[in-house]
Amino acid sequence: MKHILNSLTLRTLYNSLLYPHLNYGILLWGHACKSYLNQVVSLQKKALRLLSTQERLGSVNSFCKNYNMLKFDDLFNVNLGKVMYMQITEISRVTLPINLLPSNAVHGYKTRQSAQLHSQFGCTANAARSFLFMGPKLWNTLPDHVINSNNQNLFVQQFKEY
Repeated sequence: MKHILNSLTLRTLYNSLLYPHLNYGILLWGHACKSYLNQVVSLQKKALRLLSTQERLGSVNSFCKNYNMLKFDDLFNVNLGKVMYMQITEISRVTLPINLLPSNAVHGYKTRQSAQLHSQFGCTANAARSFLFMGPKLWNTLPDHVINSNNQNLFVQQFKEY
C-alpha cells in the first residue's frame, strides 16, 4: 500500500482509522498487563511501518519522532498526564475520587520529595499499574515548565516535546 499512496494519504488513513481506536478509553485499558497489550502494540507498529520506509523488523522510533506521532506507551502517558493536569488545576468537570496531595501534606518531614505528589504504595503488580500509583509517579517526573503550563493545550504540546 505504501507503494501506491503517498505519505500524506497514508498518515491521514492512520489518523482516521487506527489512531481513534487506540486513543479511545486508553486510560481504562492502556495500563493492562503487557501480554494483553502486545497485539495492540504490534498492530500499531505494523501500521507505522506501512507509513514509513522501514523494513519489516525495523524500529519505528525515528519515524515517530520525525513526524510527531506517538507510540502506544507515549499515547497512554500523554492522556494520563492530561488527566492529572486537569485534576490538579481543577478544570475537569468530573472530580476523580483520588487524593492528589503533596508529600508534605501527608507527613511533616522535610524531604527532597516533599513538594512532589504523594504516590500511593502498590504492593501488587495490579496496584502498581493503577491510576493512583501511575498518575503521581508520572507527574513527579515532569519538569517544572511542563507542570506550570498556562492551559491544557500548551501542557499537552510541552509534554509531547518532553
